[in-house]
Amino acid sequence: MSDYYAILASCAAIRAAYNQHDAALLLAQFASAFTLIPDAHATIEGPAAAVALREQTEALFRDFDVYCAESVPYVTQLGGTAWVWGQERLRLTAHNTRQKQYRCYRVTRVWRRFDDGSWKITFQMHQPDLAGLGNPADLDAEQEPGIG
Repeated sequence: MSDYYAILASCAAIRAAYNQHDAALLLAQFASAFTLIPDAHATIEGPAAAVALREQTEALFRDFDVYCAESVPYVTQLGGTAWVWGQERLRLTAHNTRQKQYRCYRVTRVWRRFDDGSWKITFQMHQPDLAGLGNPADLDAEQEPGIG
């Protein structure tokens, strides 16, 4: 059961990384080499995935104040591998105009338990989920969305 909570803590760290505009915290949840399938981009594998994710995240933080309300993820674990899927709901406020955009993504991540006992993401895929956005005004409340 402690593995399950370690994975949920990593999910919470991802949300905190977005909300604190901390690309290093986000990347700390990933293995040194992983597979990344970003929205509307080609698959990136190996150490290049970390470079691409850092660049994408830093560009997002450069242009927007980001608030992430990630839904409680669904976790399936089998031995040293865990699959997590859920949503990331984002409110993006443009730095220059203060206009708000709302985005929702279906996210699939695979974690692996390493020899030192740590869990790191080895696969991530984002897909737009317009139906999952729900009421964008919910993202304006900035309430603590729970453990996810």
